[in-house]
Amino acid sequence: MIFRIVKFIRLRLLEIKGYLRKSKASKKEINELEGIVKRNIKDSQIKGLSLDRQFTLAYLAALQLITLSILKSGYRVNSKSHHLSAFKIAKLIFKKEAHNLLIYFEKCRKKRNLIEYKFSNVVKESEVKKIFKNLEKLKKLTI
Repeated sequence: MIFRIVKFIRLRLLEIKGYLRKSKASKKEINELEGIVKRNIKDSQIKGLSLDRQFTLAYLAALQLITLSILKSGYRVNSKSHHLSAFKIAKLIFKKEAHNLLIYFEKCRKKRNLIEYKFSNVVKESEVKKIFKNLEKLKKLTI
């Protein structure tokens, strides 16, 4: 009971700070997001794609899965630092067993920023394999 109250207060504080708002997603919107997840997963596995791009597309699929879960919980991430906000909100919405995955994907968010804005050839093949493995775990928890 106390955990629910604390969770409610934390979500309300994030709402007050502008990170999220209450919202009811339409079935069409949910279907569209699911389509984006499937597309990003499929595209991330195109032969000849750089490791950096594979990693980025897998990360984006994970972000969309997290966004989907937030929507299904009755909230919407505001555009204010969308990626960062999604992780803050997800830590309150997801069950405890997903927290290690969320921490992992938050680290991926930081690496994705390096790939997109600073450096190339950042990702190793082992990191691509790991993100695909963790993406499958996240998928099972969200869809």
